[in-house]
Amino acid sequence: MELAFICKKCRRAFRKDMSQYEGADEYCPHCDNHYVIEAKTPQLMLEVEGADGRVDPSIIRDDRMRQRPHADPTEGTIDQGGALAAAHAFQAKLAQGGAHASTVL
Repeated sequence: MELAFICKKCRRAFRKDMSQYEGADEYCPHCDNHYVIEAKTPQLMLEVEGADGRVDPSIIRDDRMRQRPHADPTEGTIDQGGALAAAHAFQAKLAQGGAHASTVL
């Protein structure tokens, strides 16, 4: 079986008989350029593909951090300490004229 090649260095065409291929056949017959390149075997590796974590940190979960327990939905609201009830009481006193507008809670 005969194949035709073109050398990248001198740009000349030549033929090689692949049934009798030898180590000396790895070179161009015109300019002695080594045209056969050793193949690289791929290395197996495991990668995770995703968006950049600096742009979208929602795809990254840090297992070192504890998971937050599900909180009571009323916890953390503004009225937890009775602030809303105190504000209503203050407005009622203002409406009755018992408190001045300059009084600070």
